[in-house]
Amino acid sequence: MKTNVLLRETQEKVEVQIRDENKPVVEKVLVEKWQKLINLVASLLNVPAGLIMQITDTHMEVFLRSENEDNPYPSDGKDTLSHGLYCETVIGTDEALHIENSLHLEAWKDNPDVALNMISYYGLPIKWHDGTFFGTICALDSKTNEFADEYRQLMLLFKDIIEMDLVQLVENQQLLRTSEYDSLTNAYNRRRLHSDLERRIDAYHRYGNDFSLTMIDLDGFKYINDTYGHVAGDKVLMKFSEIIMNRIRKVDAFYRYGGDEFALILGNHIKDDIVLLLKSLQEEVKQDSSLRKYFIDFCYGIQCMSKDIVTTEDILTLADKDLYLCKKKKHE
Repeated sequence: MKTNVLLRETQEKVEVQIRDENKPVVEKVLVEKWQKLINLVASLLNVPAGLIMQITDTHMEVFLRSENEDNPYPSDGKDTLSHGLYCETVIGTDEALHIENSLHLEAWKDNPDVALNMISYYGLPIKWHDGTFFGTICALDSKTNEFADEYRQLMLLFKDIIEMDLVQLVENQQLLRTSEYDSLTNAYNRRRLHSDLERRIDAYHRYGNDFSLTMIDLDGFKYINDTYGHVAGDKVLMKFSEIIMNRIRKVDAFYRYGGDEFALILGNHIKDDIVLLLKSLQEEVKQDSSLRKYFIDFCYGIQCMSKDIVTTEDILTLADKDLYLCKKKKHE
């Protein structure tokens, strides 16, 4: 994702790359760790405000503030980009910014932070592993501050710690994705299906949260692999999965169970409505331009959750039985 920041001294707008929706959310344990770091910034540098700022496509937002009483920045503070904020210049130049006293500088004397009497600033950019900007770490003072070299080195150390945490956060996300997603289709995998079913079955018995499980088996997939090759077969699986995932809601989930078998968990538990959805999906698959020549169709078995179902094996077995009946009926 891209946005523009304003360099106050030159009044130049610079396009920068910021985090996209695929970046992980910062975990609570890291938030608590970073809070201690920014508290140390304010304490060791003896300044009213230490901040970790986060950039969005429209704002600079306070991600964390030092918890000392004289910090004038609210925890939910933010300002729109293109106001020429200190942090915009840090991100736009991708380097440290030191303003000893903004009141002595024509370009900086009316910057938004002066209204809070924050006339001195030292800040560094914080970046994700891929070079996109997370935001900044900065210290602000209500008096002239030269920010001695040892303080700058301390800020650099804290910046490095935060950036290493962001690297680890992304690596953890990738490991989780590997363990829960099918690498070919980007659908959830069999392992995730079992864990989701356990959770949903428990929620049903505790709170009455209804759901249904549908098992899906592509017709004649072996023929496609034998006739057109496995590369073509993989493309069929990917396109089929894409069609399904584009049609379901956020409360639903789609899984590759193995080979050409798939599973679908729906919040909907009315079988007639589920059948209508599946028939609609069958038509969409048949009409898709990239699948038409393969004559793709599928059988399905539906099992709505009930009080008699207590384990994942229960609901999988019942859905499989319904799938078998669908196959049998189609080949009669």
